[in-house]
Amino acid sequence: MKLLSYISILFMLISCGKPNKFNGLDKERTAKEVYLMLQEYHRDIGKEGLIAEFKYFG
Repeated sequence: MKLLSYISILFMLISCGKPNKFNGLDKERTAKEVYLMLQEYHRDIGKEGLIAEFKYFG
């Protein structure tokens, strides 16, 4: 149990590193990519039903 606690604390310390800072262009690109992916997802679900979700799992 102690080992799990130590591993959890270590993981939290490592994951709380220096945050990435997006500039305006990065934010715009990311928003556009997410928007396009969600449009494609919605279109695929409309065409193929829920089976189309398997394409987006990986």
